[in-house]
Amino acid sequence: MLFCGVAGLCGLSSAAADPAFGPLHHRYELTLENGRRTETLGPLVSVEENEGKRVRRWTPLISRVDDPVGDSTEMDFIYPLLTYDRFGEEYRVHLMQLLAFAGGRKDEETAAKRFTLFPFYFQQRSEDPELNYAAVMPFYGTLKNRLFRDEIKWLMFPLYVQTRKRDIVTDNYLLPFFHLRRGDSLRGWQFWPLVGAEKKEPFARIDKW
Repeated sequence: MLFCGVAGLCGLSSAAADPAFGPLHHRYELTLENGRRTETLGPLVSVEENEGKRVRRWTPLISRVDDPVGDSTEMDFIYPLLTYDRFGEEYRVHLMQLLAFAGGRKDEETAAKRFTLFPFYFQQRSEDPELNYAAVMPFYGTLKNRLFRDEIKWLMFPLYVQTRKRDIVTDNYLLPFFHLRRGDSLRGWQFWPLVGAEKKEPFARIDKW
């Protein structure tokens, strides 16, 4: 009788496939995906396995996701204090989203290493010298393939900032109040928020294969 009472209190059933001990330990199958989840001490410690992907959490200290299929690893230490992400040969390390290191190679791209002390210092060193850059905010600098632009240059930000995306170059003076824009058959200017004009002439482009 005593054993039956304890078993009933803890949620232990001989008919169950996996034992459950209330909030101390519980293992169950996922309902929306193929896999299973194990929880210990309620939500504090958990392990989830789903089609090769494994998620481990020690709330709120550490979480880790390993995906052999996607060849990736994601780790958080007291998020957002320290994060680590790896995708193939690429990796990123962030400390408070302010101090960051990144490197590796994506597919056939040239390997590069980045260092960021946001928002004061940006640096990249690559096997290709053309991809190297350094920038010190707000004094001067160059960024390449960052912030959704092919290239960004500035001098005494925001007095002068130049951005380039493909063939379109925008020169900003006292950003964001005045800019000049040019590109393939494109000319324009703007004095924000009062007036501006932009004109693009028709032109033919031959794609090279």
